[in-house]
Amino acid sequence: MAQVCFTASLVGFLCCLSVLNACKWDPDTELEQGLDISSLDNGAAYLAHLPEITDAERCQSACCERDDCQLAVIGTPADDGRPECILVSCMKDGKDVCVLTQSTQFKVYRKILDSADQEPQNEAEVRSVSSTDHCRLPSVVGICRAAFPRFYYDVTDQTCKQFIYGGCGGNDNNFNSQEECEASCSGVTVKVIPSTKKDPVVPNSSKSFEETCAAPFDSGPCRAAFQMFYFESSTQSCKSFIYGGCKGNRNRYSSEEECMAACSGKNSFFLVATLAIMSALLLVGLILIAVRRNRNRRLLILDDKEELLPAEEQVSYEKPPKEDSC
Repeated sequence: MAQVCFTASLVGFLCCLSVLNACKWDPDTELEQGLDISSLDNGAAYLAHLPEITDAERCQSACCERDDCQLAVIGTPADDGRPECILVSCMKDGKDVCVLTQSTQFKVYRKILDSADQEPQNEAEVRSVSSTDHCRLPSVVGICRAAFPRFYYDVTDQTCKQFIYGGCGGNDNNFNSQEECEASCSGVTVKVIPSTKKDPVVPNSSKSFEETCAAPFDSGPCRAAFQMFYFESSTQSCKSFIYGGCKGNRNRYSSEEECMAACSGKNSFFLVATLAIMSALLLVGLILIAVRRNRNRRLLILDDKEELLPAEEQVSYEKPPKEDSC
């Protein structure tokens, strides 16, 4: 029985080894990399997500079994720390459009393609540096649940800001550093493509103030740890808190300066407006009370005059004689 099990294991190992040998993997490709999101916009596609495969050898074997697979990625796209296998198709119009970026979360294995299947290319062909359309796109977290600090270009402010990237999907307005963002998008304006970002906070909007400055801080359900700032209306100051990386609310800013610029002075405006409304209501109430008291006083004076008259006159006062119609 033991010999049969050993033989079966050996056959399985040899089959797996033969599959791996059927593929040629690029030895010059660094393992500690992940797929750049620009690849998806340029024609790359996810072929399969295999959470049941947790080791590199089986992930490579799965890629070798498919002619349309050119990249095997093994890593932890989710936040539970369990490795998963992702197969990627990199070919678009005869070109390998997969662009890799440094990552400590993933390892990649790239097939060596025959020269007949691939045309020479460079990264400039994948993303043209002369095009600035990507700078006008909104920041997109993506569909995965990781939490990577990245930078995007805010075309309305013409500045690069930090956001949390989930690890896959998204768009080209996604940079590893503020310097890279500024080098690619500095000076780009909103005149070509209108910004799809949410409307800026209107100072005289009580709803916007409640959402961006008066709401209590919310760390969100994710488990990353990023230092952010929120505005505390009771102390009229901005304080730091730890943001988990996803969801939360709009009372969240990257720096204390940004927080104070957005919220400082607005609370006093709404306080003055609230006091003015309360004062107006109080004044109206006092006027109504004064009118009612004056009316009651006139009725009391009239009643006092009736009590001073003789009984006969009171009757005639209360019921004046009817005129004879004859």
